[in-house]
Amino acid sequence: MIVASRDYLDETKVDPRRSWYKVVAPVRTSLEPVNDVYGEVIQELLARVNATATTQRFSSLDEKLSQIGDLPDHWDGYDSPRPDENAVTLARQAIRAAEIARLLPTTVVASAEGGVAICWDKGDKHAYIEFGNDLTAVSAMYSGHGEPIVAEFEPTASEIERAFGEVRRFMRI
Repeated sequence: MIVASRDYLDETKVDPRRSWYKVVAPVRTSLEPVNDVYGEVIQELLARVNATATTQRFSSLDEKLSQIGDLPDHWDGYDSPRPDENAVTLARQAIRAAEIARLLPTTVVASAEGGVAICWDKGDKHAYIEFGNDLTAVSAMYSGHGEPIVAEFEPTASEIERAFGEVRRFMRI
């Protein structure tokens, strides 16, 4: 059974007892209106799938951040301090801000210097924002060519947002 509204049919035998019409013998002069409707439905479904995947990705980053917060001292087999609660909290807040900004990180990792880094990778371009145990914040961006761009900043909401803007421009995402 084909179902369509009256707007999309040029000539049709219909069952007038229904608000939607069962098409018995449709004759079309154009498929364009149907394609528009299907296109809108497909776009909506793709948006929902992408939103679900993005939400799941941010959820997995949050879980990984919890695991990082549970690391012991010397977690890497060397003298690296464990990421403390301050660094984990700052990184968690930044990940939530990244979700709002629709800036999906590739991963989150513990820093060998004590802290947490949120990372983005795209092709040969790499960027990270690192929150240290001493409440410092550093952004770094680099590619296969050229010098890295490194900047220290205060870990405030406005400065983190500014750093996200720099990452977005550098990564072109």
